[in-house]
Amino acid sequence: MNSKLTRHRVPFAALPAGSLIGSVSLVLLASCGRPQPTLVQCNQLTQLANNTVEDVQAIVQTNAAPNAAALTQVSERFDQSKEEVEALQLSDPQLQSYQQQFLTMYTETSLTARELAIALDQQAFEDAREARTKFQVAISQESTLVEQVNAYCEPQS
Repeated sequence: MNSKLTRHRVPFAALPAGSLIGSVSLVLLASCGRPQPTLVQCNQLTQLANNTVEDVQAIVQTNAAPNAAALTQVSERFDQSKEEVEALQLSDPQLQSYQQQFLTMYTETSLTARELAIALDQQAFEDAREARTKFQVAISQESTLVEQVNAYCEPQS
């Protein structure tokens, strides 16, 4: 079996004119051409990514207004995801590269969400605008990474 990440953007009112990390949905595909260990590892990585986005989406949907507490929850969820992805034992070199990219993205997203939460909590609006921009840069990596993982984990004919 193979997992595929599909990207959908979800608006987050705490980030005016922006959106939080896109959701990914798990699509099961028939295995064909990829070694079984690679397929298992693809599934492990994509399942963790799917769980992260589902949890972040739930936070976003529950908190429609700009809210430091929600951004703190988002930051904590990305910290948890970072630990989970870091714990994966991937032997496939390409998946190890994607794993490192997820770790970088999760670290940057967590840090910038926390910066934004602090700025909003302190009503430091200039700092909040700057943190928002950093946050958007951090999450912008997700689209390309999802496409790369999908292409690599796609069944080979």
